[in-house]
Amino acid sequence: MANCGPFAFTPLVEPTSNVTHTPPPAPFDPVIAYLLGQCCSLTYAQFDAGLAWVPTFASLALSGYSITASNAVAFSVYEANEPGPTAGDVGDYAQVPAGFAVQLTLTPPRGSSPSFVVIALRGTRTWAEWFQDVDGIPTPFAATSEFSDGLGSVHAGFYGLYTMGANGQVVSAPLASSWTARAPGSVAYQVGQYVSQLAGLPIYVTGHSLGGALAALCALDIAYNFPGHFTGLAMYSLASPRVAAGISDSFGIPIPGLGNEQGFLLQYQRYVPNSYRIVHAADIVPILPPSSAALGPLSVNFAQITDPFQVGSGATATATINSAGQVASVIVENSKSHGYSSVFPPRVMFSGGGGNGAAAQASVSFFGNVGVSITDGGSGYTSAPAVAIVSSGSLQQNVVSFCAQTGDIGCNHGCINTYVPYLAQLAAGFAS
Repeated sequence: MANCGPFAFTPLVEPTSNVTHTPPPAPFDPVIAYLLGQCCSLTYAQFDAGLAWVPTFASLALSGYSITASNAVAFSVYEANEPGPTAGDVGDYAQVPAGFAVQLTLTPPRGSSPSFVVIALRGTRTWAEWFQDVDGIPTPFAATSEFSDGLGSVHAGFYGLYTMGANGQVVSAPLASSWTARAPGSVAYQVGQYVSQLAGLPIYVTGHSLGGALAALCALDIAYNFPGHFTGLAMYSLASPRVAAGISDSFGIPIPGLGNEQGFLLQYQRYVPNSYRIVHAADIVPILPPSSAALGPLSVNFAQITDPFQVGSGATATATINSAGQVASVIVENSKSHGYSSVFPPRVMFSGGGGNGAAAQASVSFFGNVGVSITDGGSGYTSAPAVAIVSSGSLQQNVVSFCAQTGDIGCNHGCINTYVPYLAQLAAGFAS
C-alpha cells in the first residue's frame, strides 16, 4: 500500500491552472473550511468506532482559536445486507454511523456569530453504499406524490441513502416539511429533528466524497423545508460526485418527471447560493458519474451543483442607437421564447456596431416574457450592435480546485491525507 502522508504540500504541481492559491471572496471562509474538513475526517473515526461512538471534538484545532462543542448528536443510516431485501424485514438491514451534528463556539469569535452548527456526513465505507453510489437513475427531489416533479431530479442512490428509514422504510413524501412525517431512522428524519429545534444560529453542512453528495441534498432540504431555523446556511463539500441527474431522449428533450436535472440546479442555486466544492484536480470522484451516458435511445445526464445551466431559450432582440452613438433601446421578440425564470434572468450581450461599453439588464415577467433596460449606452456606435440573450445560471466561481503531490493516484481522493492538509494550507495563506 502506498504511503499517502504526511507530505509537504506543494501548491504548484501541475496543472497550475487548477490550483486555487487565493480563496474565493467572502462569504467563503478558508478557516471555517479547514475546520469543516476536520469534521469530515471525524465522520470516518465515528464509523470506525461504531454505533457506540461518544461524540468528542477535542481533536478539532484552529491556530489562534479555542473551540468548544455542545449539542452534539450522532446520525446513523440503515443499509441493506444483501441484494433485494424486503423493506421492513428486521435482519435484512444493518444500522451504521452516518455523521453528526454539533454546535461549535470559537473564541475569539470569527464572523458575526461566535457559535454555529456543523452537520457533517460520511463518505462511502460499506458495500451497500458502493451499490448505492452506482444507482444513478434519476428520481425527483422532495416529491410530494407519485406524480410530483419535486425540485428537480437527482441521483437516486444518493437520495435513497438520505431518505430511507429504518429497515428500508420509505414514505410518500420523504422530505416533508414536518420532520415527523419522514421515514423514522432516515438521515433526513434525524436532520429535520435536529434543525427544527434550532433558532438564531448559522449552519454549515459538509461532507467528503459520498458525504459531499449527501451534504448538497441536506443543505437544500434545510433551506427549503426549515427556513426559519437558521440565520445563515452554507455548504462546503470535499470531493463530491455529481448529484443532479436527468434523462433525455435522442433529441435532448427531457423525459417528464425524470429529466429535470437543470431544474434541480436552478432550485439548488436559488436556495443555497453559498455552496462551495473543494476538489483535487487529479481526483476522479468529482467527475463521476459521467456528465452523460447512453441508455439505449436515451441519455442519462449528471451535473454538479455549481455547474452552469440553461434556463429559457428562444428570445431574440434588436438594438437601436441614438445620434450620440449610444445604444438607446433593446426590443425583445418573445413570441418563440419559453422557460425563462425571474429567479435567474438571462444576460444581455452586445457585439459589433463599431462602438463599445454598452450594457443592459434583463428581467422576466410573471408570464415569462423577457424585458431589457439599458444601464449604459456605451459610445462610438455607428450602427446598431447585435444583441444576444444568454440564459444560464452558475456557481462556477464557487469551486476551489487544487493539485498536490500525495503519492500514487489512489491517494488523490483521501480526506485526511490530501484534502485536510490542503485546507490547512489555504487557511494559513500557504505561509507554512
